[in-house]
Amino acid sequence: MSSKMVISEPGLNWDISPKNGLKTFFSRENYKDHSMAPSLKELRVLSNREF
Repeated sequence: MSSKMVISEPGLNWDISPKNGLKTFFSRENYKDHSMAPSLKELRVLSNREF
């Protein structure tokens, strides 16, 4: 006799919504301001540097 147990993961539950009516928390501008990704200018400088 074999029995299988299926465990399901709980769904995501976000603490805050992306927009609360006063300010958009996850906008493109906020992403650009707070992103750790290098800008195009920084990438150009890095690619043109000499070793």
